[in-house]
Amino acid sequence: MDFESLVFISSYSSLSKMVWFENGPFPYYSKDSTRLRTLSTFMMFHFFVWANRYRELARRVDEALGFMNVAGLTSEHPIISTTDFWTSHECLLLPYEQSLTREDSTTGLHYDCSAHMLWVGERTRQLDGAHVEFLRGVANPLGIKVMLT
Repeated sequence: MDFESLVFISSYSSLSKMVWFENGPFPYYSKDSTRLRTLSTFMMFHFFVWANRYRELARRVDEALGFMNVAGLTSEHPIISTTDFWTSHECLLLPYEQSLTREDSTTGLHYDCSAHMLWVGERTRQLDGAHVEFLRGVANPLGIKVMLT
């Protein structure tokens, strides 16, 4: 398997996992206090050095969640049960970026689906280079890493 395929598989699985954690019923990442205690038990078993600190943190989070429940903000409320996240990386491997570029059927704009925001850094900042030319053609938000040289 070539390098670009490995990068693609790794990135795809990581993004899929983040989406699953955001929307799925994974018990250890839930904001539900009963599942928080399950994680506490899990942590104590595997990471006994940090168990006391984590147990105190879990107690404080559980206390805050209890207050939120009293205030009417339960774990089923969308503001508690969902999380927004965005991904960003330097547009470094052009074959990888090109393979994940798609055209939006409603607008006709092209988007690089490897990240929400792409950025140009020290390795990709040549104004007449292929990386800047590629980014000129996508509608993703763009970032520029500025450093003193």
